[in-house]
Amino acid sequence: MVLWKGMLTVVNHGTHHRAETAMALTSLGRSPGDLDYVFFELERA
Repeated sequence: MVLWKGMLTVVNHGTHHRAETAMALTSLGRSPGDLDYVFFELERA
């Protein structure tokens, strides 16, 4: 496997799990809010 394809797979897999977790939390009434890295960095600044 080409390195960039393996790295892309890892990133997509993490995105999938974040989406599943966000959906589960939202269904329990505890929305995680914005999960975008850009917004995370903006809040840290």
